[in-house]
Amino acid sequence: MKAARLWPLLLALFVQGRAWFQPLFVLGRLGAPLAVQLCRWAGLGSLVSGGAHALSAASAAIGGVVVYSGTTPVGDPTNWVSGKVGTPFKIRITVLDPGSDHTLDTFDCRPLPPGLAIDTKPGGKGYIQGTPTVAGTYNVEVFAGNVNYGPMMVSMPVTIEIAPNGVVPVVDRDPLPQSVAVGGTARFEVLATGDPAPSYQWWVGDLPVPGGTLPTLVLTNVPASADGLYRVVVANTAGSVTSAPVRLAVYPFDVPLRLVQTSVASNVFFFDVNGPWIGTYTVWKSRDAVAWVPIATQRVTSGTWTFSTNCLVDAGLFRATAVP
Repeated sequence: MKAARLWPLLLALFVQGRAWFQPLFVLGRLGAPLAVQLCRWAGLGSLVSGGAHALSAASAAIGGVVVYSGTTPVGDPTNWVSGKVGTPFKIRITVLDPGSDHTLDTFDCRPLPPGLAIDTKPGGKGYIQGTPTVAGTYNVEVFAGNVNYGPMMVSMPVTIEIAPNGVVPVVDRDPLPQSVAVGGTARFEVLATGDPAPSYQWWVGDLPVPGGTLPTLVLTNVPASADGLYRVVVANTAGSVTSAPVRLAVYPFDVPLRLVQTSVASNVFFFDVNGPWIGTYTVWKSRDAVAWVPIATQRVTSGTWTFSTNCLVDAGLFRATAVP
């Protein structure tokens, strides 16, 4: 059979919408030159037949995606769209020069952002829709084709930006540094806002603080090993923020307590109470060294407290105690 006699038969097979592999199977037997020429002309099939297919391998192209509000398109085709976690999302793949045979249209999107779906069956409408569940930037490829042309599809890259839902937390007031003696109590507090209400996790160094899940962190009976940098991570579904790190300085408490540098001037009795660097000092008075009464208390952060009293009023014996 001569090649010239095969042209009407092959062209008829193409116009009838047969899959691409059928004419190519025949062409494989005829030799490469004839196959190349038919592939160059294949796009003319719909014109020769007088028909109009929904997606022509020769002329159709993706114009972008259009945002939809319900059944109403909003704006022009684009290659970048945005949405928000927990908020309904709907876009549609648009095709340039689509033709009219929409019952055989096929569409796809790969990969699909979590929470979104697309109907990939023949006759699909090209909607990518759903409720996003994970925030992020998704670089996807959208596809459009028609069953008449087998697996051939046109495609276009599209970026889908999904923002977190709510308001990312903000630290309005960072915690303050703390100094405490061994066995004492330390208290950190952070002030933060966010929507929805955020959660909290305190950290010391690279370790989470057990039970540290409130805006205020209270550490009791502090050991020397608690010395370090503390921070808190504040988070919600919209994101997270970390406070500035602050130091907890833990000082030894086993320092002897002494009353030194006594002096009297203008009926005022002075003396220094020296002891642990951090602690709560109390001065006691007694007239018989048996019954003692506390007369002053001071929180000390430098290891020394200079105490003074009117010696005409508070004459007697003095001693001091300290607690962390």
